[in-house]
Amino acid sequence: MPDRIVIDGFFDPGTIPIDSVLRQALSEDAAQFRGACTTLGTMALAGRREAGVFLLGLLSFYRDDLERLSPVVRALREFPTPETVDALTAELRRIPSSNHTRTYLSGVAEAVTGFPYDLVRDRLAELSADRSLSVKWRRKFQTALEGAEDDLDAGDDYW
Repeated sequence: MPDRIVIDGFFDPGTIPIDSVLRQALSEDAAQFRGACTTLGTMALAGRREAGVFLLGLLSFYRDDLERLSPVVRALREFPTPETVDALTAELRRIPSSNHTRTYLSGVAEAVTGFPYDLVRDRLAELSADRSLSVKWRRKFQTALEGAEDDLDAGDDYW
């Protein structure tokens, strides 16, 4: 049985050789690129920090290509680190909201609000008070902040 297949028959993403995946992440072919981002996210989730760091680099490399950035952001959901939160909140401030950017920004916001509360609490508070963002976006972040706090409070009532 190959080393990448574990005893129960599942694939172990922690053992994938990363070189070919990195080349695919730089491919002009959109399908190869999306597949590489998904694989890198899975590798990061399995503890391969280098895969997450490469995804963070892709945010900068493709900074002017929203079509390329969207799969990178989806993959970064699997790499919940302070650096990822910083990079994604910087994207929310860097990209002006418009009809053209709304889908991308919504994906970035979903990624940030999907991370553990203790990792994003301060950033959500900053975003909800950031006057450079629209009222609509500030409300979304305030709602996410209050919702997470309510979830924590509800847990306290249980015990």
